[in-house]
Amino acid sequence: MPAPMPPFAGGGYQTSSYNNFSQQTYSDPSNYYQSMSSSNSYSLNSPMGSMSSYQAFNSMFSNQAAQGSSGGANFSYSDFMRSTSMNSYQFPPTPTPTQSAWSDTGVNNNQSSIDLGQYKLDLDKAHSSMMLTDKASNIATKVWGDPHIDFNSGSDQKTSSLFNGSMTFDLPDNTTIGVHTQPGDGGVSFADGLTITRGNDAYNVTGLSERNSAPLSVERSNNGFAAWQNQPQDGPHLMATNSGTGWVNEQTHQMAKASDFNG
Repeated sequence: MPAPMPPFAGGGYQTSSYNNFSQQTYSDPSNYYQSMSSSNSYSLNSPMGSMSSYQAFNSMFSNQAAQGSSGGANFSYSDFMRSTSMNSYQFPPTPTPTQSAWSDTGVNNNQSSIDLGQYKLDLDKAHSSMMLTDKASNIATKVWGDPHIDFNSGSDQKTSSLFNGSMTFDLPDNTTIGVHTQPGDGGVSFADGLTITRGNDAYNVTGLSERNSAPLSVERSNNGFAAWQNQPQDGPHLMATNSGTGWVNEQTHQMAKASDFNG
């Protein structure tokens, strides 16, 4: 029997198997008899599923030559059986992130604030800016202007870089914030809109760019699927750490930093 395999997150491996083979042969002047049988059994329980398999093969051949004028008799028999079954394995349920109710302050003087639970999002048309702050760690990320991204905004550790086109942020509670840009003069672009989705919840922010003559607009909806279809399909994609201490760059799989972007 093979040694048990090491544990796996969410469950353990357990395996067992056996093999059996036998053959019998008997012969005398009037009789020849041969019998073979084999069987294999295998079972596996793992985090990927459980499977059991059984195979059996039996074969018997006999030739009996009767004495005298009674003639002869031949007999043979073979049988093969195989059965395999597979059962699904249920992982221990993954805790669902706490999803706080969203709210916003409305728009006042082309500014607005959206409460996303763990994060707060401050919008200011005068600077084409959005400031995303983790309320627990007070670490802020700012997108502004043509467009820049500031990590650790407002602190001594602030780093800043330009980026081209859109950008997407993923929060631990499955909220996605897509930043859309609008072309400006001289080949630069400005952050102008946001698509914020989480399940059926959604916000659509337009008129964020200072170069856009339309006023800042913040609209709430419960059609998250339709809004999700408008999420950016290109540009940098950043995933928040659970501790709120920064972002992981989906492309490098490392903590995001200003030098990742060369806008």
